[in-house]
Amino acid sequence: MLAKPDPVVAGRWWVVQQLGQVVTFEDTGPEIRVVLDITERVLSDLNPELGMLGLAFHPEYPAKPFLYVFFTSHPESRYVVTTAYLSRFRVDPSTSAVDSASEMILMRVDSQRVMHHGGTLEFGPDGYLYVSLGDGGEREMSRDTQSLRGSLLRIDVDGGTPYSIPPDNPFADGVNGRAEIYAWGLRNLWKFSFDRLQGDLWGGDVGETRREEMNRIVLGGNYGWPVREGSLCQPGYERRCEDPSLLPPFVEYGHDEGKAIVGGYVYRGSRVPSLWGHLLYADFGAGRVWSLDLDSRDAVPRLLHEEGQLLTSFAEDADGEVYVVRRHGAGNFLRLVEHPSGMAEDLPPTLSATGCVDVSDPVRPADHLLAYTVNVPRDSDGDDGRRWVSLPDRGRIRVDDHGDWSLPPGSVVMKHRRRGQRLVETQLLMHHPDRGWAGYSYAWNEEQDDALLLSDGHLSEIDGVGWVFSSRGECLRCHSEAAGRTLGLETGQLAGRLPDPSEDAAIDQVEHWRKERRFNDGSAPGLRTSHPLRALSDSQQYPEAVARDYLHVHCSSCHRPEGPGYGGMDLRRHVALAETGLCDVEPQTDALGRDDGLLLAPGDPERSTLLARMKHPGTERMPPVGGAAVDSVAVEAIRQWISGLHDCAAVEP
Repeated sequence: MLAKPDPVVAGRWWVVQQLGQVVTFEDTGPEIRVVLDITERVLSDLNPELGMLGLAFHPEYPAKPFLYVFFTSHPESRYVVTTAYLSRFRVDPSTSAVDSASEMILMRVDSQRVMHHGGTLEFGPDGYLYVSLGDGGEREMSRDTQSLRGSLLRIDVDGGTPYSIPPDNPFADGVNGRAEIYAWGLRNLWKFSFDRLQGDLWGGDVGETRREEMNRIVLGGNYGWPVREGSLCQPGYERRCEDPSLLPPFVEYGHDEGKAIVGGYVYRGSRVPSLWGHLLYADFGAGRVWSLDLDSRDAVPRLLHEEGQLLTSFAEDADGEVYVVRRHGAGNFLRLVEHPSGMAEDLPPTLSATGCVDVSDPVRPADHLLAYTVNVPRDSDGDDGRRWVSLPDRGRIRVDDHGDWSLPPGSVVMKHRRRGQRLVETQLLMHHPDRGWAGYSYAWNEEQDDALLLSDGHLSEIDGVGWVFSSRGECLRCHSEAAGRTLGLETGQLAGRLPDPSEDAAIDQVEHWRKERRFNDGSAPGLRTSHPLRALSDSQQYPEAVARDYLHVHCSSCHRPEGPGYGGMDLRRHVALAETGLCDVEPQTDALGRDDGLLLAPGDPERSTLLARMKHPGTERMPPVGGAAVDSVAVEAIRQWISGLHDCAAVEP
């Protein structure tokens, strides 16, 4: 979702919806009106990188009543996967209705993959239209100036039909590059903006596996992709990394802090005086918003806001006030306001002070926490199986039809992690009533009598072996909003006779909690399940069920409808294999060296990128966060399952 203010009517917003509609609404009322609907032409498939992606009004609107829209559509030939369009439509300013029959196509760009289309449209202070185009999943396009891909384009929509070229574009003569290019070497410039006071152009370039970067983009600038990712040299490009023409990022961060940057604005409003002149940017996956004081030479980014939502964009109104746009869900258009005491207070610095554990013995949970056990623990460096949940007074768990549980505000989930007999980490997942879900990590001291709150994630060494302390952003990458945040708390994980964490016995936890009235009245259908999730130890007897349950636990929190994962896959266990978007499907990203690779090739593990990513030792490994070591038992179970598949119509668990 992307929003722009109406150039004429104060308080009216125009919103781009991914499936192919443009709608308007007023500040003063809830009514939403569809003014353009080209859904039948737009290719989206609920993929976060497809659909209607950009919108801009002509700078002389309404004298020139034109609306410019960027969207992906079905391919025009069988040799491409998708075609991106930049089109102009005529608007009736008196009614805001857009004439769909008035379309004039300014630009078509074909792509061999569904990813990295950019799509932001902005008119600059010079009156020219700026258009961002990602590399289309083909990284070499970004440094090939004979391609429009991986570039920021600048065109004159008033100088010709369908446009002309500004004379100072770096390749305006078309000799050494495409005339439309303004800057290049960009991977996927999803969101950029102009500082309304000084005119500087700022853009967030989405990284691959290591860095996210915010750039000040200048005419003729080369921003380094794929030679560099942020300030880091990419493998295979070492001899080119020292090229002085490659411009460094203005600010960058690693994937321990987020997943995909969303470029914002330089704040020029009046509601938040402390942010005047600060550069604002966010992260799509981590739900974080930062500010950077551009007037201070020694400034470091400051975390302004953190929540459990996917943040897709920013918007700026006529007064310079800035809004944060969520991908979906209730209240997905938020205005920045001054908090009386800054960002909300964090948790106590020690675990013993949180109220989640016994103060006299922090290894023990507080009395009000409920212990539970899961059928299939997620892969991690160490997991002693000890988990607890705290529900607020009269709080009830809601369960959807597929068995996913949603905990009410005020809930807390806690897990201990050990290496051998040593307690290393305690993780807390909290549903804050005022700002959604957030994850926290406490690292235990040598004395084992308390644990200290970590401000961010890092790789440590425990007893000579690597240990991953996940950052708060990484916590919410896996504990996704689409999956209901609490991954272990679902019917399939707690169903069946499992060891009672508080007794030397076995109980059916779902039935026990139902009798204890922990669920709301409408949850009965979701408390039934075809079978409890099966652990890796059952792989010889139930190879299909074990493999699908492993993918459900480790992958489906991202790869499901509305999830943050790429590829349009749905790896939940109730989805038929043929419908997962996994089997016999070409990968949209790097196939890890196999030209003939498929996400899953039935009967052929070596062609299956799914397996290659599981055993990859570096940043390409999936799942992307968790343990520091490859899970060899899981790799072998998935290998055996793929070897036994004959086609995509496999028997489902």
